[in-house]
Amino acid sequence: MDRPLNVVAVGDVDSGKSTLIGRFLYETGSLRGEKRREKDFSRLLDSLEEERRDYMTIETTQAFCRSLGRQGFMFIDVPGHLELISNMISGTSYADAAVLVVDAGRPAAGQAREHLSVLRFLGIVNTVIAVNKMDGVDFSRNKYEEIKAETGVSLAGAGLQCRWVVPVSALHGDNLLINSARMPWYEGPSLSSALDSCRSHAGNGSFRFCVQDLYDVRGETVATGRVVSGRITLGERAAVLPQGRAVRVKKILEGFHRKTSAGPGKNIGVVLDDMRDIRRGHCICKKPYPQASRSFRSRLLFTGCADRRGEYPLDTGEDFRLSQLNRGLRLCCLTQYTSAGITEFRRDEGGAFGKCPDWEMIADAVILTADPVVLETSDACGNGLARFVLKDENGSVAAIGYIPSGDKLC
Repeated sequence: MDRPLNVVAVGDVDSGKSTLIGRFLYETGSLRGEKRREKDFSRLLDSLEEERRDYMTIETTQAFCRSLGRQGFMFIDVPGHLELISNMISGTSYADAAVLVVDAGRPAAGQAREHLSVLRFLGIVNTVIAVNKMDGVDFSRNKYEEIKAETGVSLAGAGLQCRWVVPVSALHGDNLLINSARMPWYEGPSLSSALDSCRSHAGNGSFRFCVQDLYDVRGETVATGRVVSGRITLGERAAVLPQGRAVRVKKILEGFHRKTSAGPGKNIGVVLDDMRDIRRGHCICKKPYPQASRSFRSRLLFTGCADRRGEYPLDTGEDFRLSQLNRGLRLCCLTQYTSAGITEFRRDEGGAFGKCPDWEMIADAVILTADPVVLETSDACGNGLARFVLKDENGSVAAIGYIPSGDKLC
């Protein structure tokens, strides 16, 4: 079976993202035990997260959902803007596609515009729009067409590709798995089929496994994390970065079951023949190896959302001062959490990413870190090692970092 398609659900507060994912889980039989009896679909993810805390896995914000296609989905639920950034980039979460959930009862203009900016910047171009709460507008075709036109303009302005615009009622399950008789005028695919049509880009390239935690299992140290790309087989040789030490894979565990191999997207545990000094943030790789460096070049996206809440000073004009941002700056990515500073900075006035809206600023920058960071361009690893977050001294997201295809690291 192909690995699940990682789908991030974005949209404004109360647009129905959690209800949509919960109903998907219910309708596809992806729930077990008492969870199957839960009728408040928006609460299902909360209870699933509680359950996952006692399981040997890193993910606490994702839920696997079966689909009519071969892949299935790994839904990433994100309740707000800062959470969106954190969940998509830090930890082991990454997305291949996005479903933009829009409330049919509200004007579409302005809904999730900052989410769209983040998706565009991170190269998540495959987007499906779910026009939700159609039951609240009497399943009106005119209302659907109005929102479809408005959101299409927003997506085009953000440089994203809209695969489908699907009218749904997450609460009642309309158009999630099969087309609803209450909207006979809609001739497109169900939301499940629309998402199945999104091709997965992640997982290409050489084997990359990012260590997120270490466990003692029956006296043996197990490194757990996610396979970012490629495949590893029992007995194969690899290297641990940033040290560059050669190792051999002794065991591969999925949950508590032994496996002979593991591919992209899998949350696994590995036991190596040499577990010395391995810790969170290390990367187990096969050739060609990624770069481990304390200095690298990247694109940065600064958004105005935090500025409006006063969480960090952001002036996108000529008086922008790096000295303000560099105080207590930390870099968070799949392979590291370390102090950082911006040593070079040049604003992008609209070249590679188009003209910036007035709520964001894009720049080319050189980042200097206290510890070596393992990063790659997006074409080398399917985005898995190409994204990071810069947090300020208050722990707020100051900027998003991305190393696009074709760019060169320092």
